Amino acid sequence: MMTDSRVLCVRRSDMPEEWLHDSYSKHYEESVLNTLLSDKMLWVNRQEAEFDAALKQLIPYLVLQLPDKRIACYRRNGNELRLHGLWSAGVGGHIDFADGMNESEIMEIARKGARRELHEELTGVHATECSFLGVINEEITKVGRVHTGFVYYVRLQKPARPGKELHDLEWLPKDEILRKRTELWTSLALGLIC
Repeated sequence: MMTDSRVLCVRRSDMPEEWLHDSYSKHYEESVLNTLLSDKMLWVNRQEAEFDAALKQLIPYLVLQLPDKRIACYRRNGNELRLHGLWSAGVGGHIDFADGMNESEIMEIARKGARRELHEELTGVHATECSFLGVINEEITKVGRVHTGFVYYVRLQKPARPGKELHDLEWLPKDEILRKRTELWTSLALGLIC
């Protein structure tokens, strides 16, 4: 069920054209920050944003990997009914207005949202590295048309315990995940992982 919370969006017309294709692209946080200046941020009611293709909701999408190179993946069964049953290698969600309080830069707001999502979705998280990898986008699905992902790589010391939305959590090599029936964002995000 969707709430009436406000989420971080950018107008599609304010995004670089190359981001609006079915693709993944490596970027440094600074280049994204310079592209999406704070004056382009919009806080929009989530219920409205979910169906307005003139907007793109910015979503932190965290790929979690262990030292042995296995990556967390799980079967979707949470609030986003349009993705149920598909496998995902990304943990994340919307950037809420509360994440943006006292912040003026999109990337700092995104980092706060990413940290919040990580600790909401998993318990016992011991990260040794968290770095921004790039941007993913797809225009094929109804979900993709209104979201753009900011991919973060998170290296964990050991497996974390799943929260209530991470059903059937497994730790698998990248090639095994790609053989599953995954959401499109997973294959795009894993393209950024060596």
